[in-house]
Amino acid sequence: MFGYPTMLRTLGGRFSNSQPSHVRQPSPTTPTISDHRPGTRIDWPDVAKGACILLVVLGHVIGGLQSANLIADGGRGLYGTVREWVYLFHMPVFFMISGLFFSASIRKGIPSFLFTRLAGLIYPYVIWTLVIAVCHWLMASHTNSPPDLSRVLRLWYEPYGYGLWFLYALAIIVVLYAVTRAACGSDFTFLVVTCLFYALSACHLFDSWPIAQKASCCAVYSAFGVVFGERMNRAATSCKSWVLGCVCLTGFALLTVLFSLCGSKAGPIAAVGLASIGCVSVWAGAAYLAAAERHAKGTTSSGNVREEAGSRQSGRPAEIACTIGRSCLGCLTMALTPGLKYLGSISLEIYLAHSLLSTLPRPILTGMLHIRSPHVLVASGFLTGVIGSIILVNVMDWVRFPYLFRSPLPLRDAASRASRIHCPSDSVRGLTAQLTHNRSGN
Repeated sequence: MFGYPTMLRTLGGRFSNSQPSHVRQPSPTTPTISDHRPGTRIDWPDVAKGACILLVVLGHVIGGLQSANLIADGGRGLYGTVREWVYLFHMPVFFMISGLFFSASIRKGIPSFLFTRLAGLIYPYVIWTLVIAVCHWLMASHTNSPPDLSRVLRLWYEPYGYGLWFLYALAIIVVLYAVTRAACGSDFTFLVVTCLFYALSACHLFDSWPIAQKASCCAVYSAFGVVFGERMNRAATSCKSWVLGCVCLTGFALLTVLFSLCGSKAGPIAAVGLASIGCVSVWAGAAYLAAAERHAKGTTSSGNVREEAGSRQSGRPAEIACTIGRSCLGCLTMALTPGLKYLGSISLEIYLAHSLLSTLPRPILTGMLHIRSPHVLVASGFLTGVIGSIILVNVMDWVRFPYLFRSPLPLRDAASRASRIHCPSDSVRGLTAQLTHNRSGN
């Protein structure tokens, strides 16, 4: 039927009729995390971020409704349990994916790494602190807590707003990684240091500064991404898709069982273990979807479609059912994966904007329409937070004003200038090497 290829093309598949289907194309070199050539962007981190940003929005919506006493289950009902389960791993995944690209970025030089990373975090942190403060003041009668100007002025020490702690904590982790690399030059040392900080946070050493406490708890996941990132990427592209799918399902099943046994009473070691299981499960699921999409794009040529049609006519019932199942799974994958990749590519924008947009339906539903159903409030807040953020991003791009999320400064040019600044540790290493060479020559 002529509609089948058209539908697949709409969902993101591309068909190539230039060569017969039986001719194998040479497989391109597997892209690495440090590969910056055009067309070599790896897919599974965006898929993972896209899935987790949906969980972030859902968790924040449920938490806001619980704070407003619109979900009165004491945190033990359906929504409270879902929120606790989501909070086991969704933010560790973001810290892990952030750490994936630390090693590749720092190869351009520590000053360039610090400037680019910190500018990309501090700018939206300051802008959205002001945006949230203004909106908080305008909608004071509909918020869970009154606006506080003194907290806005303490933004350099204490994040203001729901969720901005992530940017502050990630900035601390970036500085910690740069200092560790400058001092030791080893990624494994960064893992050891973050484990030490995690142990100190478990001893409540940073309780007087909550953001340092959160950064110490989350830095270990960035270190996981730094140390194991390339191995994870190679496994994501080399493992069979059914293996990745089994790892994903088994991991989430194990996570759910352990969560039902431990609940929210998990200690520091159990917490990092549960979060690690969640990170591996999300990685496996994202890698499975990315691999399935690549496979679906490679097998949806017109020749293969004709072969599948012929097998349906001449094959046995089991083969026909298997073929139909693969086709349905391919269609589902090609519909789901591009959407998750897109959400992952704008995950920071959604993270910043959803905290305001997801609260817009609440006063309308509860105040004007007198609707207090938790299901309606959760669904409306979730959809408004996600769809509203997507609309806002596209409107900002359409009016050519992306500066609500990104700095107007040309960070790449400034970073290249900063890379020409010599790091003191590099100078010391160079001087030591020169003295050693001269001494050996003498």
